[in-house]
Amino acid sequence: MALTNQQVQQVFLAITGRPAEGSAVTWGANSLSVAALANAVVDIRKGADFTNSKEAFVENLYSQLLGRPSDAEGKEFWLNALNNGASYGDVLAQFVNAVLVQPSSRDLYTLQNKLSIAEKISAQVNTFQGGAAAEQSLKDIMTNVDANTTAETADSLISDFKAQNVDITNVTVKPGAEEATKGSDEHATVFNASITLGGDAISIEGSSSFADTLNLSVKGVKDEQTELNNIGTVNGIKTLNITTGSNVKTVDLTTSTDIGGAKDLTIKGSAKSNIEVDSSMNSVTTGTASDYINISGASNAVTVNGGAGIDTVEIGDNSAKATLVSIEKIAGTGNLSVAQLNGKTYTLGHKDDAIDKHAVITIDKVGSSGLNLSNLKLTDGTTTPNSFNLNGVKGGTIKLIKTDSLGNKTADAIAITADAKKVDITNFEQGDTIAFAALSTISGNDTNKLKAAASGGLTDAKGYSFVMATGSITSNEAVAKALAAANITGTTSASNKFAIFVTNGTDKSAVYYVDQKDTTAAIDKTELKLLATFDQAVKETDTLTSGTFAIV
Repeated sequence: MALTNQQVQQVFLAITGRPAEGSAVTWGANSLSVAALANAVVDIRKGADFTNSKEAFVENLYSQLLGRPSDAEGKEFWLNALNNGASYGDVLAQFVNAVLVQPSSRDLYTLQNKLSIAEKISAQVNTFQGGAAAEQSLKDIMTNVDANTTAETADSLISDFKAQNVDITNVTVKPGAEEATKGSDEHATVFNASITLGGDAISIEGSSSFADTLNLSVKGVKDEQTELNNIGTVNGIKTLNITTGSNVKTVDLTTSTDIGGAKDLTIKGSAKSNIEVDSSMNSVTTGTASDYINISGASNAVTVNGGAGIDTVEIGDNSAKATLVSIEKIAGTGNLSVAQLNGKTYTLGHKDDAIDKHAVITIDKVGSSGLNLSNLKLTDGTTTPNSFNLNGVKGGTIKLIKTDSLGNKTADAIAITADAKKVDITNFEQGDTIAFAALSTISGNDTNKLKAAASGGLTDAKGYSFVMATGSITSNEAVAKALAAANITGTTSASNKFAIFVTNGTDKSAVYYVDQKDTTAAIDKTELKLLATFDQAVKETDTLTSGTFAIV
C-alpha cells in the first residue's frame, strides 16, 4: 500500500531537515514502508545529512522533528536500538509513532505542526528553483515551526518561499530602452540580456523585496571593443551571471561600483577577468582564463573560485575569512588561515609576471597545530626578491620548497619570524638568505648587527651567539668542536643562548639552538632543539662568513 503524504514528510523532515516537494512525495509514496523509504533516502544522500553518525542521526530526530535537543534517557534508548541492529529507517518509524501516540504534549504539537505545514508546501510546490539556497530556505521554514506556529504564519512563510523559488518570471531586457526594465514586488525575476561592446547599454531596476538574477551575454566586435568594464545601469540584482563571447578579451569590474549590487558574480568564457572585490560579495567565480581577483578590500567571508586557468588572488589584512577554490597564485600583503593553506598548492606571485614586484605574504597566528606548506611555491624574483613571513605560527613542521615543478629557481629570500618547532627548507643555494628570528626579540633593525656577529665570530646579539660546526648533524662532537672553535668557555649566564649551525659536509645541514646553557659542561643531544634543516651541505668558508645564511 502506498505511503501517505504525511509519512513521506516524516522521512524527509527527519533525514534532510526540509519538507518534500510535490514531485518528491509522488516518488516516496511508492515505498513499501516508512522504514524502507528512510533507508532509501539515507542511501541516496550518502550520509550527507548526518555523515553516517548514529549519534548525529538521533540528534536530528529530536531537532528536526521536535525542535529541541535530545534528553539523555531518550538519546540512550535510540542509540541502543541502532547499536543492536535496528536500521535508521526502523528507528525513525518507531520514534515518530512514539511521539504521535502521546497525549497532549509540546513534542506532539510541534511534530503535528511541522507535518501539517510540510504537507501544505508539497501541495503548493511541485518543484522549485534555487538549488542549495532554496533547500536551505525550506529548512529555515521548518526550523521556525514550533508548537505555537499558527496557520497564518505558515501561509506567509510558504508564500515568501514561492515568490523567491517557484513563481519566478523570466524577462528579456532590450538594450537601449528609454526606461529601465523593472522587477516585481510579488516574486523574484530572472532578467536575460545580450549586449555588444560599444553598442547600446541595458538599464534594470530589480526588486527591493526578492533576490533577482541577471543573465548577461556579452559579445565583442573583432578588432574593436574587447574589454567589458561596464554592464550598464543595473540595480537590485543579487546574482549576476556573465557569459563572454570570443571577441571579449578582458572583463575588468569593481564589485562595489560596476555590478549593480550583486552579491554573487559568475563569469563564464575565455576572457581574462580582473575583478576588484568588496565586502558586500558572497561569491565570485571566474572563467577559463588566468584571472586576477583582488580581495584585499573585502573583510567578509567571500568565496573565490578561479575555475580553469592559473588564477591569482590578491589578499589583504582580513583575507583569512575568505574561501579560496581553484586558486594557484597568491599576491599582495595580508593574512591567510590554516584552512586556506594546509594541503593546498599555491604559488606566491604577483599580478603580472612581466613586473618585478613580488608578493610579501604574512600568515599571522594560525593556531597551535602548525602548518604543512609542503606544496607552497614561490615565483622567481628579478630585482625584488620574494619574502615569506610567518608570524605567531606555533607547532608542527613548516616546509618550504624553493623550486617549481620544472625545477626552476623560485625565490631568493625567506624570513621566518615564528615560534615554529621545525622548519624544513630544500633546494636553497649560495646567495640566498634565510632569516630566523623565532627564538629572540631581535627586530629588523638588528639585521646588520646579526650578520656582523655571524661573520665576525662570537658576538652576543640580544642573548644569542652564532656558532659554526662541521660533522654529523646530531653529533655531540660536532657541537663541542663548534663551541671550542668559538672559544666559548666558563659562561654561566642564564641569558647565554647559542644558535649552532651544523653541516655534515656532504648533503645535509641543520640549525640547532641551545637555551641557557652552562658551556663549561658537556652538551647532550637531548638539549639540542632543532630549528631548521637544509637538504644540502654548506661549507664553513662560504656560509656565515659570506652571508649566504643569516641566522637571526
